[in-house]
Amino acid sequence: MPSRLAYAILFVSDLERSIVFYRDVIGIPFRFATGSYAEFETKGAKFALYQRGHLPELIGRGAPSTKVPWPQGEVAFFVDDPDAEHERLRNGGVEIVAPPTDRPWGERTLHVADEDGNVIELTRPKLAPAAQQRERPVLGSIRHPAHAHLPGAVGAAEHRSVGFDAVTDDRASAVLTARRQGMDRALERVERVLLASGHDLERLVVLVSADLAGRHRGPALLSRKFLAL
Repeated sequence: MPSRLAYAILFVSDLERSIVFYRDVIGIPFRFATGSYAEFETKGAKFALYQRGHLPELIGRGAPSTKVPWPQGEVAFFVDDPDAEHERLRNGGVEIVAPPTDRPWGERTLHVADEDGNVIELTRPKLAPAAQQRERPVLGSIRHPAHAHLPGAVGAAEHRSVGFDAVTDDRASAVLTARRQGMDRALERVERVLLASGHDLERLVVLVSADLAGRHRGPALLSRKFLAL
């Protein structure tokens, strides 16, 4: 049973024109060409073009030289920045089929059409979980210099610039939870640490003690929500 893709070949009406489009406009490294075939330097599966006029020699039947009447599929290439590619290709007069769009499966895609109407997707690869973690907004530690004006742990934790408001005002506060994942995420938000998701802790106890007791003043307000309970 086939399990490995070897080639993706588009049948084009004008081989030389299509070579120029994919090599000079899209920017795919070119490898070589013969009278009816052109191949590009891609990683993994090979990308190639074949002159429609020679199709009878290849498959025993011909094809019209006009544009494809409707999208019949696509060829996708990974890029670092679909938005930058969109700007570049649009300025170059390339037909934009669909602008950069965030997809539910985690990729950001751009769709354009070649000279024959074939759809080409330029997509940013889906980030691995670790990379997604690194790309999350970093709010900073509660002792970060940017938060020096805030009144201790409570002020830093409740301030919108930190984005975390789940610490109780009780100066002797301790937050206990058996919901490990919720507490892990809370700790990451407050202390800027990444906790392993596979640790064996069944219960976490977070004590906001010296900083809270030493800096916070005022009556206890027990109505505030606790961390991720």
